[in-house]
Amino acid sequence: MPEARWVRDESRKRWAALGFDGREELFRLAREGKPSPDVELSLAAVHWSWAVLGRPDARRSYPLGDALLHFAPAAMFDNVYNGTRQHDFRRSVRREARRVEAANLPRLRQLGIDTSR
Repeated sequence: MPEARWVRDESRKRWAALGFDGREELFRLAREGKPSPDVELSLAAVHWSWAVLGRPDARRSYPLGDALLHFAPAAMFDNVYNGTRQHDFRRSVRREARRVEAANLPRLRQLGIDTSR
């Protein structure tokens, strides 16, 4: 599996230190549409989702067409959203990443936190 492209190293370390149970709790909250109560953890979670999905400004609207037009074995490992190597191509992980982003990003923006770094 290719190495994820993290926005910042602190987020990567925070995510790794969270452990399995911590990540499961965060995923449960995201499935309920709730952000993490810890703002720093919310930021790390959003950065994890971007490591999986790519940054929002770099995603394309119609990735299925790209996948069909450029089908190749390597396409399974390339991110059809932005052309970079993706962290995980499993649908379940990508779905969780979308949920985590949707639950946490609006709160971070509302608080005025810079998510780009």
